Amino acid sequence: MVRLREPHWFQHRLLKGPDTDINLHVFSAGCPETDRMLWFRDWLRSNARDRELYAGVKQELAGRNWSSVQQYAEAKTAVISAILARAHGTAGPRRSLPASHRTPRDGRWPVEFQLMVRKRRMVRAFREDPLAPEVVTRILANGNRAPSAGFTQGYGFLVLEAAEDRARFWQTITAAGHRPDPAETAAPLLVVPLACKAAYLERYAEPDKGWSDRDEGRWPVPYWYIDTGFAALLMLLTAVDQELGGLFFGLPLKAVAAVRAAFGVPADHEPIGVLAIGHPAPGGSTGSAWRGRRSLNEVVHRGHW
Repeated sequence: MVRLREPHWFQHRLLKGPDTDINLHVFSAGCPETDRMLWFRDWLRSNARDRELYAGVKQELAGRNWSSVQQYAEAKTAVISAILARAHGTAGPRRSLPASHRTPRDGRWPVEFQLMVRKRRMVRAFREDPLAPEVVTRILANGNRAPSAGFTQGYGFLVLEAAEDRARFWQTITAAGHRPDPAETAAPLLVVPLACKAAYLERYAEPDKGWSDRDEGRWPVPYWYIDTGFAALLMLLTAVDQELGGLFFGLPLKAVAAVRAAFGVPADHEPIGVLAIGHPAPGGSTGSAWRGRRSLNEVVHRGHW
């Protein structure tokens, strides 16, 4: 019996029973997700430690109440990502990939875009392993390719990599009353995306735009926040592409003021939140994933609301 259809994800189908109690996943021929699943299976067969870790997490999650199978599947993302990252970092390829799915640039496990979007989750537990400088640069460079109104590019990134800078950040927001989950503080990279409204008002006062009065009331929505959000999302997606985990969290006003003072943030740059990026670790909060994702039927209104 077909229990789930996801035509947008490699024509995925989930079949079950009725006479056999198994979950059978069916994908389109040659899709990279099949190879990823087989890679994961082969690694667990050969690695007792990760096999026991995965079994323990599955048993713990199976004891919870879930409103949908998808919520249960999403709760496993962190441990699966951690095991896959460990497998790729220590074992080398255990199964050949189709040539169309390889990444000849650096030999990493390839991530097809649709899979990358589906894998993106807020990860709330990290290992302390440092990130390679070229990986950090790639994350930041992709964030800098965000679309922006009038090509203003009115955003900036406060980047905290050094252990003392990250410790000072966590101490600063804790003192301001925003206590983080200890599992989150191991992330080796923190990026604070900042929006600059003044840059947009100046850009749109230029002759080709003509809003020389710099009246903020002309703006139907504050695009300085939207564009900075675009940049943050690109960095989160790049983290997934690099087989890392990412978390975006907001800061209360008191913490924002404290971060400004501690790190010399200009008065015209406003933090929209913080990105924590690193290698996923098992555990950590599942956040609000228990709510489940709304269906397209709830979100999409074709032709008329």
